[in-house]
Amino acid sequence: MMKVNTLLDERTIGYHIRRIIMEKGQTVKQAADSMGISEMYLQSILTGSTAVKEEELIHIAGKLEVKAEELLKPVSEKDLQTNNLHCMGKATDPESLNKVLDKIDMYVRMLNIQAND
Repeated sequence: MMKVNTLLDERTIGYHIRRIIMEKGQTVKQAADSMGISEMYLQSILTGSTAVKEEELIHIAGKLEVKAEELLKPVSEKDLQTNNLHCMGKATDPESLNKVLDKIDMYVRMLNIQAND
């Protein structure tokens, strides 16, 4: 059983999925269609704004033709920050940036929950 314990893990998953999609020369729309999910939902996964369930992670990894564990491999802070430019702030070090990103991602998740009610 895989454990996605932190929002940082969610952003790492998004980084790897985006990287693989780009390596395959696909658009996000094409990748979402092949995965059977909406483009908007895939975008939220790519930014770490959505909690990915284990079965979803396995399904997505299968469609990308990789093992799910590959999507959880650690990523350098620089690469992860570049992937998460949806954050504009004054964070100058990785720890501060991750705290800001955590707050943004939790806020987005709360908005998503409210929208679904």
